Amino acid sequence: MKKLLVSALAVAGLMAASIGVVQAATAVGSFNVTVSLTAVCSAGTASGALNFGTYTAITGGASNATPSINMDFNCTRGVVITGVAFDTTNGTNTGTGTTGAGAGVIDGLYYTLSSTAPTLATTGIAPTAAGGVNAVDADVRRVAISGAMPANQAGTITGATGTQARTLTITF
Repeated sequence: MKKLLVSALAVAGLMAASIGVVQAATAVGSFNVTVSLTAVCSAGTASGALNFGTYTAITGGASNATPSINMDFNCTRGVVITGVAFDTTNGTNTGTGTTGAGAGVIDGLYYTLSSTAPTLATTGIAPTAAGGVNAVDADVRRVAISGAMPANQAGTITGATGTQARTLTITF
């Protein structure tokens, strides 16, 4: 029995020596990560209503909307706004370019709108590999809007304080 055990151990030793030592190994492969990003801007809420206050017909003086308001747009970081325009209302034109100009009629009173060139109000924060998505990811582009109403207009009684919805469009 002892001879058999010694023989078995000798055979096992020879087999281990002929196989060699088993080692851990690694292999590296490369691959690409791609994306086709579509830049967007979405409109936030205006900072308030553009308010001309109380206007006295015929003898009233010119009125400027106080205060001017801001319209913010959340945009893909790095977007450049190339145009600002107001909607057309009551057959008036919108104006174009990096600043917008428009006009309208409310309660029979003519007014004009103007805007500043968009400014970068907040710079978005890019995610990091370690940090993931940030709460403030977008650039916030701000457009200031103001309005003026000429003096000595008659107006039209509508029975209520006039309110008119307007739209500001940006191009990027």
